[in-house]
Amino acid sequence: SKKNIIKPPALGSVLVLLSEKYQGQKVILLKITNSGLFIVSGPFLINGVSLRRVNPRYTLPTGAKVNLENLDLSNFDDTYFKALSRSKKNRKENVVFSHRLRQFFVDRFLSFKIKKNFFLNAYLKTNINFSPFFY
Repeated sequence: SKKNIIKPPALGSVLVLLSEKYQGQKVILLKITNSGLFIVSGPFLINGVSLRRVNPRYTLPTGAKVNLENLDLSNFDDTYFKALSRSKKNRKENVVFSHRLRQFFVDRFLSFKIKKNFFLNAYLKTNINFSPFFY
């Protein structure tokens, strides 16, 4: 039997997260890693979702998009996030600090793009509340 292959959303698309901690939050798709995970950001300055990897199964694509032209995301891949999680466990502050610094620069770039569009800014701040009957 053939599996249904779903075309991944375009980079810069706004996604809704379905996982427990950030359920209903809207994020921007920044990159797709080699393992197929999505690298997304809220951005943190707007709705509190930090730069992270998420499984595509726990996302819903929306029609909104953000232009990511001139944003350098070459540092962010699977090995970067694995090293980050290892350093958090071993309490290596310099790696975590450098991640926060990268988060700040990505957020600043995204915030500059988003704040040009009042409706997109308001859209990203809102939450979707899923009722128990949604699933």
